[in-house]
Amino acid sequence: MANNLDIKDGLNASRVIKTTDNAGVHTPHQNVDTLPADPLGANADAMVAAGAVGSLSAKLRRLTNDLNTLLSYVDGVEALLAGGLPAALSGSGNLKVAILEGATQYAEDAASAGGESLMLAGAVRRDTAASSGGADGDYVTLNCDASGKLYTNADTELPAAAALADGASNPTTPLVGAPLLVYNGATWDRVRTANKFGDMSAVSITSIATVYTPTSGKKFRLMGGCISVSAACSVLFEDNTAGNTVFRTPKLLADTPYNFDLANGFLSAAANNVLKATASAAAAITGTLLLCEE
Repeated sequence: MANNLDIKDGLNASRVIKTTDNAGVHTPHQNVDTLPADPLGANADAMVAAGAVGSLSAKLRRLTNDLNTLLSYVDGVEALLAGGLPAALSGSGNLKVAILEGATQYAEDAASAGGESLMLAGAVRRDTAASSGGADGDYVTLNCDASGKLYTNADTELPAAAALADGASNPTTPLVGAPLLVYNGATWDRVRTANKFGDMSAVSITSIATVYTPTSGKKFRLMGGCISVSAACSVLFEDNTAGNTVFRTPKLLADTPYNFDLANGFLSAAANNVLKATASAAAAITGTLLLCEE
Protein backbone atom coordinates (compact mmCIF):
# COMPACT_ATOMS: atom_id res chain seq x y z
CA MET A 1 0.00 0.00 0.00
CA ALA A 2 1.04 3.57 -0.48
CA ASN A 3 2.09 5.88 2.27
CA ASN A 4 -0.56 8.18 3.80
CA LEU A 5 -4.28 7.47 4.26
CA ASP A 6 -7.17 9.44 2.77
CA ILE A 7 -10.15 9.68 5.12
CA LYS A 8 -13.36 11.66 5.35
CA ASP A 9 -14.15 13.92 8.29
CA GLY A 10 -17.59 14.58 9.78
CA LEU A 11 -18.35 17.03 7.00
CA ASN A 12 -17.33 14.46 4.41
CA ALA A 13 -14.26 16.49 3.51
CA SER A 14 -11.15 14.62 2.46
CA ARG A 15 -8.31 14.64 4.94
CA VAL A 16 -4.83 13.14 4.65
CA ILE A 17 -3.22 11.37 7.56
CA LYS A 18 0.50 11.10 7.01
CA THR A 19 1.66 7.52 7.55
CA THR A 20 4.41 5.17 6.57
CA ASP A 21 3.27 1.93 4.96
CA ASN A 22 5.32 -0.91 6.43
CA ALA A 23 4.10 -4.22 5.00
CA GLY A 24 0.51 -3.07 5.20
CA VAL A 25 0.88 -1.53 8.64
CA HIS A 26 0.47 2.31 8.56
CA THR A 27 2.44 4.15 11.18
CA PRO A 28 1.14 7.78 11.55
CA HIS A 29 3.71 10.64 11.80
CA GLN A 30 4.36 14.24 10.78
CA ASN A 31 6.45 14.74 7.64
CA VAL A 32 8.60 17.84 7.16
CA ASP A 33 8.12 18.32 3.46
CA THR A 34 10.67 21.10 2.74
CA LEU A 35 13.36 22.92 4.71
CA PRO A 36 15.57 25.76 3.39
CA ALA A 37 19.16 24.81 3.10
CA ASP A 38 20.19 27.94 5.13
CA PRO A 39 17.16 29.86 6.58
CA LEU A 40 19.41 32.59 8.07
CA GLY A 41 21.15 33.23 4.77
CA ALA A 42 24.71 32.54 3.69
CA ASN A 43 27.68 34.35 5.18
CA ALA A 44 28.47 35.65 1.70
CA ASP A 45 25.08 37.41 1.26
CA ALA A 46 25.67 41.01 0.10
CA MET A 47 24.72 43.87 2.40
CA VAL A 48 21.22 45.14 1.68
CA ALA A 49 20.48 48.81 1.11
CA ALA A 50 19.10 50.72 4.08
CA GLY A 51 15.46 49.74 4.60
CA ALA A 52 15.50 46.97 1.94
CA VAL A 53 14.39 43.36 2.48
CA GLY A 54 16.86 40.49 2.52
CA SER A 55 18.22 37.60 4.52
CA LEU A 56 19.11 37.98 8.17
CA SER A 57 22.78 37.71 7.23
CA ALA A 58 22.48 40.57 4.69
CA LYS A 59 20.63 42.78 7.20
CA LEU A 60 23.23 42.09 9.90
CA ARG A 61 25.91 43.18 7.42
CA ARG A 62 23.96 46.47 6.88
CA LEU A 63 23.68 47.02 10.62
CA THR A 64 27.40 46.40 11.15
CA ASN A 65 28.28 48.89 8.45
CA ASP A 66 26.02 51.60 9.94
CA LEU A 67 27.43 51.05 13.42
CA ASN A 68 31.01 51.42 12.11
CA THR A 69 30.06 54.73 10.44
CA LEU A 70 28.51 56.01 13.65
CA LEU A 71 31.59 55.02 15.67
CA SER A 72 33.83 56.95 13.26
CA TYR A 73 31.75 60.09 13.94
CA VAL A 74 32.09 59.48 17.68
CA ASP A 75 35.87 59.16 17.29
CA GLY A 76 35.92 62.55 15.52
CA VAL A 77 34.02 64.24 18.34
CA GLU A 78 36.33 62.66 20.91
CA ALA A 79 39.37 64.01 19.02
CA LEU A 80 37.79 67.48 18.91
CA LEU A 81 37.20 67.44 22.65
CA ALA A 82 40.60 65.94 23.49
CA GLY A 83 41.91 69.34 24.64
CA GLY A 84 39.06 69.77 27.08
CA LEU A 85 35.44 70.80 26.62
CA PRO A 86 35.91 74.58 27.22
CA ALA A 87 38.54 74.77 24.42
CA ALA A 88 36.10 73.19 21.95
CA LEU A 89 33.27 75.62 22.72
CA SER A 90 32.89 79.32 22.07
CA GLY A 91 32.16 81.79 24.81
CA SER A 92 28.42 81.38 24.13
CA GLY A 93 28.67 77.58 24.40
CA ASN A 94 28.51 76.87 20.64
CA LEU A 95 30.68 74.09 19.22
CA LYS A 96 33.62 75.46 17.19
CA VAL A 97 33.77 74.06 13.65
CA ALA A 98 36.57 74.60 11.13
CA ILE A 99 35.04 75.81 7.84
CA LEU A 100 38.05 75.16 5.57
CA GLU A 101 40.74 72.62 6.12
CA GLY A 102 44.08 74.37 6.65
CA ALA A 103 42.50 77.86 6.91
CA THR A 104 44.41 80.32 9.08
CA GLN A 105 42.62 82.05 11.93
CA TYR A 106 43.83 85.26 13.54
CA ALA A 107 43.32 86.56 17.04
CA GLU A 108 42.20 90.16 17.49
CA ASP A 109 44.93 92.48 18.83
CA ALA A 110 42.58 93.40 21.68
CA ALA A 111 40.74 90.19 22.46
CA SER A 112 36.98 90.29 21.92
CA ALA A 113 34.68 89.46 24.79
CA GLY A 114 34.13 85.91 23.55
CA GLY A 115 37.78 85.34 22.63
CA GLU A 116 36.87 84.24 19.09
CA SER A 117 39.40 84.11 16.27
CA LEU A 118 38.93 85.70 12.87
CA MET A 119 39.11 83.90 9.53
CA LEU A 120 40.13 86.41 6.87
CA ALA A 121 38.42 86.60 3.46
CA GLY A 122 40.38 88.26 0.68
CA ALA A 123 39.72 89.99 -2.62
CA VAL A 124 41.67 90.19 -5.89
CA ARG A 125 43.18 93.52 -6.94
CA ARG A 126 41.98 94.47 -10.41
CA ASP A 127 42.87 98.03 -11.45
CA THR A 128 40.17 97.79 -14.11
CA ALA A 129 36.83 96.34 -13.08
CA ALA A 130 36.39 92.87 -14.58
CA SER A 131 34.89 89.52 -13.65
CA SER A 132 37.03 86.49 -12.83
CA GLY A 133 34.33 84.20 -14.27
CA GLY A 134 34.10 83.31 -17.92
CA ALA A 135 30.44 82.35 -18.10
CA ASP A 136 27.16 82.67 -16.28
CA GLY A 137 27.12 80.41 -13.22
CA ASP A 138 30.90 80.42 -12.68
CA TYR A 139 32.37 80.95 -9.23
CA VAL A 140 34.05 84.37 -9.04
CA THR A 141 36.23 86.37 -6.66
CA LEU A 142 35.60 89.64 -4.90
CA ASN A 143 37.57 92.37 -6.70
CA CYS A 144 39.01 95.68 -5.52
CA ASP A 145 40.88 98.56 -7.14
CA ALA A 146 44.43 99.75 -6.47
CA SER A 147 43.23 101.63 -3.38
CA GLY A 148 41.64 98.53 -1.88
CA LYS A 149 38.10 99.74 -2.57
CA LEU A 150 35.70 96.91 -3.32
CA TYR A 151 33.95 97.06 -6.68
CA THR A 152 30.17 97.23 -6.30
CA ASN A 153 27.28 98.14 -8.53
CA ALA A 154 26.37 101.83 -8.25
CA ASP A 155 22.92 102.70 -6.97
CA THR A 156 20.92 103.08 -10.19
CA GLU A 157 17.94 104.55 -8.37
CA LEU A 158 19.30 108.09 -8.81
CA PRO A 159 19.36 109.56 -12.33
CA ALA A 160 22.01 111.78 -13.83
CA ALA A 161 22.15 115.30 -12.43
CA ALA A 162 19.16 117.30 -13.59
CA ALA A 163 19.36 120.86 -14.90
CA LEU A 164 17.27 122.86 -12.44
CA ALA A 165 14.68 125.11 -14.08
CA ASP A 166 11.38 126.84 -13.42
CA GLY A 167 8.14 125.32 -14.59
CA ALA A 168 9.30 121.77 -13.81
CA SER A 169 6.61 119.09 -13.60
CA ASN A 170 6.17 117.04 -10.44
CA PRO A 171 9.34 114.91 -10.26
CA THR A 172 8.98 111.17 -10.90
CA THR A 173 12.61 110.48 -10.01
CA PRO A 174 14.76 112.10 -7.32
CA LEU A 175 16.63 115.25 -8.32
CA VAL A 176 20.40 115.15 -7.87
CA GLY A 177 20.83 118.52 -6.21
CA ALA A 178 19.37 120.50 -3.37
CA PRO A 179 16.90 122.92 -4.94
CA LEU A 180 14.28 124.68 -2.86
CA LEU A 181 11.08 124.49 -4.89
CA VAL A 182 7.70 126.13 -4.35
CA TYR A 183 4.47 125.04 -5.96
CA ASN A 184 2.42 127.64 -7.81
CA GLY A 185 -0.65 125.47 -8.23
CA ALA A 186 0.46 124.00 -11.56
CA THR A 187 4.26 123.65 -11.61
CA TRP A 188 7.25 123.85 -9.29
CA ASP A 189 9.53 126.91 -9.34
CA ARG A 190 12.89 127.59 -7.72
CA VAL A 191 12.78 129.86 -4.69
CA ARG A 192 14.23 133.34 -5.40
CA THR A 193 16.04 135.72 -3.12
CA ALA A 194 16.54 139.41 -3.78
CA ASN A 195 20.03 140.49 -4.87
CA LYS A 196 19.13 143.79 -6.51
CA PHE A 197 18.03 146.82 -4.52
CA GLY A 198 16.36 149.66 -6.39
CA ASP A 199 16.92 152.96 -4.62
CA MET A 200 14.31 155.69 -4.99
CA SER A 201 14.78 159.15 -3.51
CA ALA A 202 11.82 161.49 -3.93
CA VAL A 203 11.07 160.22 -7.44
CA SER A 204 7.99 162.03 -8.78
CA ILE A 205 5.25 159.57 -9.72
CA THR A 206 2.48 162.09 -10.24
CA SER A 207 2.60 160.74 -13.78
CA ILE A 208 4.03 157.33 -14.73
CA ALA A 209 7.81 157.20 -14.22
CA THR A 210 10.62 154.65 -14.34
CA VAL A 211 11.71 153.46 -10.86
CA TYR A 212 14.03 150.54 -11.84
CA THR A 213 16.01 149.62 -14.97
CA PRO A 214 17.43 146.04 -15.18
CA THR A 215 20.80 145.06 -16.61
CA SER A 216 20.78 144.89 -20.41
CA GLY A 217 19.32 141.64 -21.65
CA LYS A 218 17.73 140.80 -18.27
CA LYS A 219 14.19 140.65 -16.92
CA PHE A 220 13.45 142.19 -13.54
CA ARG A 221 11.57 140.24 -10.84
CA LEU A 222 9.94 142.53 -8.25
CA MET A 223 9.87 140.76 -4.88
CA GLY A 224 9.04 143.46 -2.35
CA GLY A 225 10.16 146.74 -0.92
CA CYS A 226 9.95 149.41 1.77
CA ILE A 227 8.50 152.74 0.53
CA SER A 228 6.82 155.94 1.57
CA VAL A 229 5.01 158.65 -0.39
CA SER A 230 4.96 162.41 0.10
CA ALA A 231 1.17 162.63 -0.06
CA ALA A 232 -1.65 160.25 0.68
CA CYS A 233 -2.15 158.01 -2.36
CA SER A 234 -1.87 154.50 -3.67
CA VAL A 235 1.04 153.42 -5.88
CA LEU A 236 0.65 151.34 -9.03
CA PHE A 237 3.73 149.44 -10.27
CA GLU A 238 3.65 148.52 -13.98
CA ASP A 239 5.71 146.40 -16.41
CA ASN A 240 7.33 148.81 -18.90
CA THR A 241 4.15 150.58 -20.01
CA ALA A 242 0.84 151.75 -18.59
CA GLY A 243 -1.76 149.03 -18.40
CA ASN A 244 0.66 146.18 -17.54
CA THR A 245 -0.11 146.06 -13.84
CA VAL A 246 2.45 144.43 -11.53
CA PHE A 247 1.29 145.43 -8.03
CA ARG A 248 -0.95 148.10 -6.51
CA THR A 249 -0.53 149.23 -2.90
CA PRO A 250 -3.43 150.16 -0.70
CA LYS A 251 -3.92 153.89 -0.06
CA LEU A 252 -0.89 155.03 1.89
CA LEU A 253 -0.55 157.80 4.46
CA ALA A 254 1.89 160.58 3.67
CA ASP A 255 5.44 160.06 4.89
CA THR A 256 4.54 156.70 6.51
CA PRO A 257 6.72 153.65 5.78
CA TYR A 258 5.00 150.77 3.96
CA ASN A 259 6.55 147.31 3.56
CA PHE A 260 5.33 144.77 1.01
CA ASP A 261 6.43 141.20 0.16
CA LEU A 262 5.52 139.52 -3.14
CA ALA A 263 6.83 136.07 -2.12
CA ASN A 264 8.58 134.56 -5.18
CA GLY A 265 8.02 137.82 -7.02
CA PHE A 266 6.62 139.09 -10.31
CA LEU A 267 8.75 138.50 -13.42
CA SER A 268 8.62 141.07 -16.22
CA ALA A 269 7.24 139.93 -19.54
CA ALA A 270 10.36 140.61 -21.59
CA ALA A 271 14.05 141.33 -21.24
CA ASN A 272 14.97 145.02 -20.93
CA ASN A 273 11.50 145.98 -19.70
CA VAL A 274 11.71 148.68 -17.01
CA LEU A 275 9.67 148.90 -13.84
CA LYS A 276 7.43 151.96 -13.70
CA ALA A 277 5.24 153.48 -11.01
CA THR A 278 2.45 156.05 -10.85
CA ALA A 279 0.52 157.52 -7.94
CA SER A 280 -3.21 158.12 -7.57
CA ALA A 281 -2.43 161.68 -6.50
CA ALA A 282 0.42 164.11 -6.96
CA ALA A 283 3.26 162.57 -4.95
CA ALA A 284 6.88 161.49 -4.90
CA ILE A 285 8.10 158.03 -3.82
CA THR A 286 11.06 157.28 -1.58
CA GLY A 287 12.44 153.90 -0.48
CA THR A 288 14.08 150.68 -1.68
CA LEU A 289 12.71 148.02 -4.00
CA LEU A 290 13.81 144.35 -3.61
CA LEU A 291 14.42 142.54 -6.90
CA CYS A 292 16.44 139.95 -8.75
CA GLU A 293 17.20 139.66 -12.44
CA GLU A 294 16.92 136.71 -14.83
